[in-house]
Amino acid sequence: MYIHLNHLDSKNKYVDNTPINFISDLGQSINIGNAICSLVDVRFPDTRRNKKDIYIFSDICESSIVCGRYLPLLRIIGENVNLHTPFYVPMSFKEINSIHIYAKQLNDDGQLIEASFQPDTFRCTLHIDCLQ
Repeated sequence: MYIHLNHLDSKNKYVDNTPINFISDLGQSINIGNAICSLVDVRFPDTRRNKKDIYIFSDICESSIVCGRYLPLLRIIGENVNLHTPFYVPMSFKEINSIHIYAKQLNDDGQLIEASFQPDTFRCTLHIDCLQ
């Protein structure tokens, strides 16, 4: 199953949504059972002066160790990342009705901080593969 998300999808319900921190309501509960998820496409106007990697997180992912902390990392986007090669992570829920996506970057001290760039828009596509 593919889920296409835009930071404006649920702006009426989640008025604090921004392009780098948003919740999308799926409109219904989706029973996925045991599943894995991959970020297969991401689109935003890249106006960053500093081309540091962008860490994309989501509440639907199981946590993994990122910079010494357990965080729900979906994917790291860098200059040489090929999104056509899926990187799947286990999902943390068996049923979903919304998805929270947010971006962070490393500061000069190697600490994760809120992403410093603010694109006008952010769109992404997730692929969910239900396991037997």
